[in-house]
Amino acid sequence: ATLNTTITGSGTFFQSSSPQGNVNNIYIEQGGAYYYADFFSIISTDDTHVDASIIVPSNATLGLYNLHVEYMDPFTFQFYYLQLPNSIAVNTPDGYIQGKVFIDINGNGIIDGGETGISGQTVSVTGYPSAQTDVNGNFSVGVVNGSYTVSFVPNGGNYIYVPAPYPSSYPVTINNANSTGNDFATSHYLQSVYPDSAFISQTINVTISSNGLFSPGSITNTGVSLARIQAPTGFNSTQVTYVNANTIIAKFIVPTNATYLGTYSIRVYNNSGAIGYHYLNNSFTIVNPPLYMNGIVFFDADSNGIKGAGEPGVSGGKLLLTPDSSYAVSDVNGNYSFGTTPGTHTLSWAAQNIYQLSLGSVPSYTATVAATTNGFDFGIKNQNYLYADSIRLGACWSGCAHPNYFYLTYTNIGAVTYNGYVYMVLDPNNMFLATGWGTQPDSVIGDTLFWNFTNLAPFQSVTINPYINTPTGGVTINYSVAMVSLDAAGNAAYISTDSNSHLVSCSFDPNEKYVQPEGILPQHYTLKTDELLYTVVFQNTGTDTAYTVIIRDTIDAYLDLSTLQVFSSSDDVTTEISLLTRVAKFTFNTILLVDSNHNEPESHGFIRYSISPNQGVADSTVVFNNAAIYFDFNLPVITNTTYNTLVTTLPVGVTEYSVPHKGKAVVIPNPFTETAMLVFDNRLNELYDVNVYSVTGKLLQHANTSGNTVELYRKSLSAGIYFYELKNKVNGRSMKGKFVIN
Repeated sequence: ATLNTTITGSGTFFQSSSPQGNVNNIYIEQGGAYYYADFFSIISTDDTHVDASIIVPSNATLGLYNLHVEYMDPFTFQFYYLQLPNSIAVNTPDGYIQGKVFIDINGNGIIDGGETGISGQTVSVTGYPSAQTDVNGNFSVGVVNGSYTVSFVPNGGNYIYVPAPYPSSYPVTINNANSTGNDFATSHYLQSVYPDSAFISQTINVTISSNGLFSPGSITNTGVSLARIQAPTGFNSTQVTYVNANTIIAKFIVPTNATYLGTYSIRVYNNSGAIGYHYLNNSFTIVNPPLYMNGIVFFDADSNGIKGAGEPGVSGGKLLLTPDSSYAVSDVNGNYSFGTTPGTHTLSWAAQNIYQLSLGSVPSYTATVAATTNGFDFGIKNQNYLYADSIRLGACWSGCAHPNYFYLTYTNIGAVTYNGYVYMVLDPNNMFLATGWGTQPDSVIGDTLFWNFTNLAPFQSVTINPYINTPTGGVTINYSVAMVSLDAAGNAAYISTDSNSHLVSCSFDPNEKYVQPEGILPQHYTLKTDELLYTVVFQNTGTDTAYTVIIRDTIDAYLDLSTLQVFSSSDDVTTEISLLTRVAKFTFNTILLVDSNHNEPESHGFIRYSISPNQGVADSTVVFNNAAIYFDFNLPVITNTTYNTLVTTLPVGVTEYSVPHKGKAVVIPNPFTETAMLVFDNRLNELYDVNVYSVTGKLLQHANTSGNTVELYRKSLSAGIYFYELKNKVNGRSMKGKFVIN
């Protein structure tokens, strides 16, 4: 039921300058159960009185409840928490209003055999809180004696409606007895889909029919998607065309990876009328394509453009297929494959930083194919240097005072096989080698670890994994690595380096994304000419081995997809990049990633790639990035969001308000139009409540975080001044400030 009550205070200050005044929350509680007042029902009538409607569900425990009122002084921002013990009594109802929401397959308004109920639907009764239908579609609302109207408004996923002439509401009278049979007949809007199948990598137009669902402009460009039934992995349409009220045509680009084979549902999100998601379950099938265009990227030792004996395949080579508008990246053996349709296609080498076509290799093939065709091969060779190398450094952080998993990936990008060594310089005060874990060095001299290698072939990559102990939280550590290639006489012919720093915290997320360079100051200022190196690290913290890990990364529109280059990964990975959706998909097939409970050191993985900003991007453009990580068929894990502010020249001066010193916070940018970053001092990664208030003290937004950044969203907020409070859940300290929305 809904309790409409007036609360009287003594010595309080319930400011009444707006309907809610400065009262943030009202609720009752008993034994861990909390029931809240509807926020918009809170009315401050004067300084000592406030009205509220407290919603108590029908399954609430009977007995006495404590009343709680929270309000804030709008001048000092001091919060007050008031309690009135045992002040609210919850009693037994006089009767129940009961019924069922069901799919009426034959349209007769009666529940027949095979017509199932629908869970999660909302039924309302006059003067009482809404009830949700259970797994069988049943609902039950306890009420006191009297006359009521019970109503049903369809909601939620797999959207339904009440077909004419069946009612969407009933009059009900309760007199010390229950009222049953208040059933609601419903039907789905979506009717059919044609064609009902597509193949991997195909671009296809799908006609979707409905029962009067659509209207011009009611479908967003990404409003229709295919969603796998047995897993959350899916993909959106790239274009939706309105035909009439019963028909739309959705254009889909099916990803190229074989993991998409299977049966799907069609899902439509409608923006007007019947707003919500609509489904056609088990209505679409994805199969293998009718043909493939295959090839290999290889080291062309003799520069003749033909793969010969002893010329190995090379991973990481990127190819472009048109008019299909998709990229493929060669695997660990140099192989790649495009699924496509019969017809004329052009397959081209995509220029990359460390890979160059050999003098004898063609830059592209244009072919008319009617069946699977092989031989679209590309030879690569460094035409400028016999000896050249590249090394990259990263880490999978596991917290403080613990062995942390580093990875050093070194690559021969020269034209000959050579010997050499790599080394890692530890922070002398804060880091030391964890013996018995990971790849042990061949030698240690002071704070430097050395690994030797022999006969490293051109474009061969090797990853080693030392484990390094780190200090307690709050300390920044610095680390660097180098690769030295030796010529035939044993002299250093080429040296490449990489370095990084990290603020160690004792609270961490094993699935995260980070970027190098991170950028300077809270704005993360980064030169527009800098290449951005992204790393996604993941860990299986479940209870069993993960067979497949998929990372879906939507690339920011300010970054140049043609420059994306995969540098290293913890396991064999296949890479797909769609020019139309801007999604880079990294698939670790049969990774067999053990869970952390059985083998913590082997439960980690990573992918590293680089990409450059678009040419001519404007100064102060902010580039955001995060990733979704799928472990087998589980829901995705969404990483943190990185951001870089791209500039022509890095700032050289810092004011007191530019940097969040100890106990300080800053909003970037401020003012802002749509989004901003709230950056604050949280070097120990403690838990904070984040609250946003209006100028009258009304609570508008709430979140919590253990990081040092929070993204602020405009959403429905109007232009004006707003206040924020960051409250430390550990020690109770707070940081406060204001921001402006244009």
